[in-house]
Amino acid sequence: GVDGRYRLPWMPLPTGGAADQHLEARRRRDGDGMGGRSEPDGSLTVRLLPGAVVDAPDLVLTEAKPPGDGDVVGIPIRVEDDRGAPVVGATVGWAAANGGQFQRTDAEGRTRFHVMRLRPGQTVPPLQLVARARGFAATLFSVPWTQATPEPVLVRLARGHRLAGTVRQADGSPAAGSVVRVANGAVPPEEAFPEGTPDFMLGQSAPKPGGPVLVHYAAAAADDDGRFVLDDLPEGPYTVVATGARRGAGGSPFDAKPLRDVRPGVPTDAAELDLRLPLDDTPLPGSIEGTVVDAVTKRPVLRLTVRSEGARATQRTIGSSTFFSQGGLTGEVVSPGRYAVASVAPGTYSLLVDAEGYRRARLPGVEVRAGERTVVPPVALERGIVLSGRVAVPTGVDPSTLVLSIVSLDDDSLTLSAPLDSKGRFARAGLSAGRWLLRVMPSSVVPTENVSWALEDGGFLTIAEGAASASRDLTLVPGARMFVELADERLPPSRVMGGDATPAQAAFGAATSLRITAPDGTVLVERKDVTRGWGPWSWHAVKPGRYVVRVTYPAGEVLEQPIDAEVGKDARLPAPGK
Repeated sequence: GVDGRYRLPWMPLPTGGAADQHLEARRRRDGDGMGGRSEPDGSLTVRLLPGAVVDAPDLVLTEAKPPGDGDVVGIPIRVEDDRGAPVVGATVGWAAANGGQFQRTDAEGRTRFHVMRLRPGQTVPPLQLVARARGFAATLFSVPWTQATPEPVLVRLARGHRLAGTVRQADGSPAAGSVVRVANGAVPPEEAFPEGTPDFMLGQSAPKPGGPVLVHYAAAAADDDGRFVLDDLPEGPYTVVATGARRGAGGSPFDAKPLRDVRPGVPTDAAELDLRLPLDDTPLPGSIEGTVVDAVTKRPVLRLTVRSEGARATQRTIGSSTFFSQGGLTGEVVSPGRYAVASVAPGTYSLLVDAEGYRRARLPGVEVRAGERTVVPPVALERGIVLSGRVAVPTGVDPSTLVLSIVSLDDDSLTLSAPLDSKGRFARAGLSAGRWLLRVMPSSVVPTENVSWALEDGGFLTIAEGAASASRDLTLVPGARMFVELADERLPPSRVMGGDATPAQAAFGAATSLRITAPDGTVLVERKDVTRGWGPWSWHAVKPGRYVVRVTYPAGEVLEQPIDAEVGKDARLPAPGK
């Protein structure tokens, strides 16, 4: 806080209860990157007890060690113009997308770029840095990264050039808000702007036979008249790309292919460059609106969520960076009991409606037409089955720091939760008849120790049709973690890896079934097909024992493999073929 006080609201303890915990504080000044760290004044150890609030002694910070005198070393850099005068306020940063740390030069054109000192015998490639300043061209330079104290580096900046022009739509109207990017004309356009790579992931530098070169110079957005100006460019020629969003584009930057006009060979100081985006043939998006009420009182339901069924999180990796996208449609609650989904691509959707204390509702066959508003008939949510009970926890464990997770085994997209009180009691409405798996997890921070909790009876629950309530008392015991993923290229990509299935993968997955059984024979997962959006499956608190994964492929091929889950260990299904 602003008064310097700290509070650690939840810290994991081993099964035995008490533990010694080492505390340390570090401070970083803005713009200092890995440098400028303050050091704690000696070590500080406190004794943690279950359920107790510990008043720890104060932590005292002292001045950071000078660069080069510890694990961080500062590379001295001076930036000059073409006449040898210092360039004040120039920035020096990494020559990479999302480069992070940057430093500014002082009145003498000097700065220090902080990096970790190498260990004895450790070798790494030279650092690739970029210096930029108003009125000057961006300049790429290399710095050797060695264990020895670095030598001063001199960087000379050349005067920059200007590029200006207009971006228009296919019909000649101004393309306001479109983005113009300028790249090194010596780099082939397909390398500078790879197909399928979002603009924010474009790197600044690239390795070449004669040494690294600066690939991307600058970017600017077109104004309301479609005009753009880009300053501080090196000498041309350039590759210039104008990018515009398609109608209704949103969500993941990987989802929609943008509109692009690529112009190679643009000369230095071009003043009237005319860029033209291709025709946007994307159908006009539609929208969805609807209301949700209580089936008995007919009053609007509060705190509801609406999303499309079958939506899956996707993962894309470009270079060394990985990006996730939730995918699917998500509704916005515009007033009590009323929701709206904007910018929906034409098609037919199945919507899921959830609200705390109510049974989930499905709305299949919601048709959205181009440019039209679809009004869904009112949804009347029914109060679901109430599950209540108590969890008996081991000595030294505070039940109020735990939450009961209630996972549907009939609908792998439905998970409910119920916090435990100080006596381990819980209650949760909104369940439906069917099969459920109960798990106990930390309510906030995930423990760093390799310890998880399972339920002594396995946590399987079956609720009969017509039941109004269900009761279950549970006992917490040390558990195991288990992970299952099928690394088989014949199957469609999983919901995490993302990507579209080929026709062959879709057909193969539709004819493949999967079953995972628990030690007592209870079915943990059963899929009659392994199609788009399957797995992978993970359990962070399962009862120890032998689980069996059985996959039945087309033509009768069967994979059956046991997984032995042990306390405090991760149990993983070895991927076929690995």
